[in-house]
Amino acid sequence: MIWWAVAGARQVSTRRWLPVAVVVIACFAIYGASIRGGTFQYDDLHSVVGNPRLRTLAEVPSYFTDPGTFSSLTFGGMFRPLVLISYALTHAVAGESPVAYHAGNVVIHALAGILVTTLLARLGAGTIAATLGGLWFVCHPVNTEAAVYVSSRSESMCTMFLLIGLHLWLGGAIRSVGDWRLVAGPIAFALALLSKSVGIIFPSLLILYEVVRGRVPWREENWPAALWRHGPYWVVAGVYLTFVSGSLGRALLAEPVRGLAAQLWTQTKALVFYAHLLVVPRGLSVEHAFEVSESAWDIAVLLALGALVSVVVVAFLSLRSDSLIGFWLAWMPLVLLPTLVVPLNVIVNEHRLYPVMVAAAVLFIRAMGTTKPAWGVPVVGVLVIFLGVLAYQRTHVWGEALTLWSDASAKAPGMPRPYLFIGDAHFQAGRHEEALAAYAAAEQVNPQHLTGGDRLALANNRGAVLLALGRHGEAMRSYEAALRIVPDYEPAVVSLDALRALEGGRRPRAEVLKRRGLTAMVAGDLAAAEQALRASLEVQQDGSTSLALGLVLERRQKWLAATELYRRLIQVSPNPTIVTSARRRLAQLPEVEGAR
Repeated sequence: MIWWAVAGARQVSTRRWLPVAVVVIACFAIYGASIRGGTFQYDDLHSVVGNPRLRTLAEVPSYFTDPGTFSSLTFGGMFRPLVLISYALTHAVAGESPVAYHAGNVVIHALAGILVTTLLARLGAGTIAATLGGLWFVCHPVNTEAAVYVSSRSESMCTMFLLIGLHLWLGGAIRSVGDWRLVAGPIAFALALLSKSVGIIFPSLLILYEVVRGRVPWREENWPAALWRHGPYWVVAGVYLTFVSGSLGRALLAEPVRGLAAQLWTQTKALVFYAHLLVVPRGLSVEHAFEVSESAWDIAVLLALGALVSVVVVAFLSLRSDSLIGFWLAWMPLVLLPTLVVPLNVIVNEHRLYPVMVAAAVLFIRAMGTTKPAWGVPVVGVLVIFLGVLAYQRTHVWGEALTLWSDASAKAPGMPRPYLFIGDAHFQAGRHEEALAAYAAAEQVNPQHLTGGDRLALANNRGAVLLALGRHGEAMRSYEAALRIVPDYEPAVVSLDALRALEGGRRPRAEVLKRRGLTAMVAGDLAAAEQALRASLEVQQDGSTSLALGLVLERRQKWLAATELYRRLIQVSPNPTIVTSARRRLAQLPEVEGAR
């Protein structure tokens, strides 16, 4: 199905592969640096690196039934099973090497670029125009986040499958109920939903396309054929919404991040902000400074509403001369609709623009078609090169945590989250005082922007720094603060128990070895971490040290050893918190032969 969509069936001749080759080469030239030197960032640390459910393919069925498999955090659940499968397959081949994960992201981005290029060809663009449109999509720096940030793979995967579905839809009239596209199209749509929920808008886009092309599905003479064409998509959407209704209800009604009115007015401003990033991709950042608007009378909201009304008028008027312009103008806000309605912790994110960029590429090429070829093509070519240079620079900003978050802090000094991750980067490098200063700044700069997860990370990570500095009393208070936010947060549970044991007579040598093991575990040197933790246990038995060793054994896929360790902890540990954590870890381990 992917090959069919990429090739554009028989309508894409052999000469059309030249644009495809150019787009792929440009993609790897720009984002190849992330493959060579990319690291895990931000959400990658809990959804990929620290996620034990990715370390065996036996867990794949659970991805479709348990949203909690998406993250090692108890509050980080999401239903994206296809993304998890891609992670698990990558881990099965390459372990926790960031090279393989980043290569996967760049390949997916290249495939999406191919699909945009062949879509333009299908819509009538010539070879040069299709090439420039595909390059514009691949090279635009707004798409850098999706191309180089592993956790944004969900956006590019979803868009890739939506493009496949669109190719299948545009492949000509379906003349019989036996046409294979009646099944293949809804399957592509289902795969998009299994990557990310924003794909839910696709059936509405198909109806809109039919309407602007003059084929109103609900007319009496059209409805039987329309039922066969559209019905399966709505069935898939209904099944998906039924399955995720619980989490959707929590996000909208039971536990919303912000009220619906505030969400709508804020996202009204966001639409104009996104349009600005598309046209003038300067000031790109992993964390934009963006304030919540509580009222429609906010001057920024009123100006945004005026701009959006203007766009609607332009879209309506364009239907008279070119109906497809109206369709692609409508595509852009419609694919953002789920994130406009559902309140999310992060108000604006560049990766959300990834499906928007499909329509932007089409409109860009159609606008180019109104210019004189004598100067239009060279100008557009220079523009594409300029965008590629910006994307290449942005790729290097994403190369290291300190570079990424320092860039974000410089562009939005009033946002607290960058200081949290700057502190983490300093801690990883052993700059403990700088880390504490960054954490303090995160709590002092607009603390209302900190989410519960941010506060948890601040308290726990500050505790780790204080522990490394030997300031045990302060470290205990910091870990206790973390556990007041999430009572069963295992890193804080382990460390706090170790500190309490130290106060009760821990042997210094055991504590030194344990600290060495925990530091190696955080740094990703799992072999050294296992060796130090085992040495610590030989000096003195301790439940928190054993629990930390179990986490290391899991990451090294030593399932039998981890299983035996957790079972022993459950039997002998006098600490009920340690026992609870051991039971939870044991329940998540895959069944292995010999673990009875």
